[in-house]
Amino acid sequence: MASRIPFPNRFYAAVGFAANPPLGAHAVSDETRLLLYALYQQATSGPCAAPKPWGWNAIESAKWSSWTQLGSTPRVDAMRMYVTTMEEENEDWFDLFTDNEDPLRVLEVMEQAAEAVAAAGEETAQLAVAREREQQRAAVRFAGGDTGVTGVTHPGVDAIDAPHGRWRTITGEIKGKPPRGRYSHVLAAVGDDVFVVGGNAGGRRLGDVCALNVSSLSWRQVNCVVVNDESADDDDGVKAFPPRSGHAAVAWGRKIVVVGGYHADDANKTKTEKGHTAAAREATEALSPTSPRCEVWVFNTETSEWRHLALGGVAPFARGGHSATLVRSEAGARIVVFGGEDRRGRLLDDVSVIDLVTQTWVTPTISGMVPTARTGHVAACFGGGAQKGAAADVYVFGGVSNGEVSCELFALDTKAMTWRELSPSGVAPVPRAGAAGAVIGDTWFVCAGGGADGGVRDTVALRLG
Repeated sequence: MASRIPFPNRFYAAVGFAANPPLGAHAVSDETRLLLYALYQQATSGPCAAPKPWGWNAIESAKWSSWTQLGSTPRVDAMRMYVTTMEEENEDWFDLFTDNEDPLRVLEVMEQAAEAVAAAGEETAQLAVAREREQQRAAVRFAGGDTGVTGVTHPGVDAIDAPHGRWRTITGEIKGKPPRGRYSHVLAAVGDDVFVVGGNAGGRRLGDVCALNVSSLSWRQVNCVVVNDESADDDDGVKAFPPRSGHAAVAWGRKIVVVGGYHADDANKTKTEKGHTAAAREATEALSPTSPRCEVWVFNTETSEWRHLALGGVAPFARGGHSATLVRSEAGARIVVFGGEDRRGRLLDDVSVIDLVTQTWVTPTISGMVPTARTGHVAACFGGGAQKGAAADVYVFGGVSNGEVSCELFALDTKAMTWRELSPSGVAPVPRAGAAGAVIGDTWFVCAGGGADGGVRDTVALRLG
């Protein structure tokens, strides 16, 4: 896709990638970073006309020298060299930057690049046509009909013979050995594959990974390996991806980020210590800094490798039944983690953020009408993006709170970190927990779940465009 974007838009898209490298991007060397700086200056300002820095500032002198060495290299050549250098370090940079060429994300990146081009006065008729083409592609896929949802989804999905607007069981049409029946697992879509990770089955937690290829409608078992960081602490007890349930996951580029969940390691890490009785340990565990913390794993769908992500900052307490929502902003990508239930059954109402740029846990200061502690809710992000000032809200619906199933709807402004309760028009959905949700275009679909009188079979939709 990147090769089809004309210059200078391709250059400015690559600059955006370098400014906010997503999870999975390879770090560049200092030498390469210096070259990229010089090429950027040459492409945007022309040959270096600045005087040589005076004094002992080695960094500024090195930057000046690198830029000066480009001489009278034409600006367009500098742009091409910049992109080529970036591709030598990150061959799949455009896939990473656009979440595997997600149409809305591609449109967002192209519009951001077009704004930079327009600001520099460099947009041509060719560039305008290319940008309009991407806008049309995104509209065709995501903007059909009064529901805000188009019938065009994926070639493999479109080939399924199913009446419009009706459920249909297609299990018999899917090839390959299906995964074991389970619940409290997670799903994540990457490219043509829908990955299933973990869950509960027959009273046991699972740690397997299975994938349904949508194009061929076939299941496969993924043989995974664990890659241990040489710099990781060998005493942290993390040697393999532990079987788990109640976890949360988001797809990020070609990777799947798994956050938290219930697993046996929680109990192992909090066994009675010498000199402490089990009762005393349990009584003080809620406030103990040694209580188990929420861990994060990353699964690379291209190499089938698991990696335990050692994040900086203070991680929240271990939990399950929480939500993890991917949020994009001009500062980069973040995962907002809300609520859940700790391993002692205590419901939680805290918000923690994983900064994917700095790979750090952040505990924000929260204000507004904070939802009561809950678990089993669903969450989704609307808005946001790389544009300056773009707002993003994380919506939270339902769950179990105060011993009852909820139908409350809240929204968290991820810039101001302020909660507000919402009361949309229309017929309110029945209270539920353990539902599944998916966003298509500007519509949030919430399906099924468990209510006060048993399972809920309906599907509800909230338009947020």
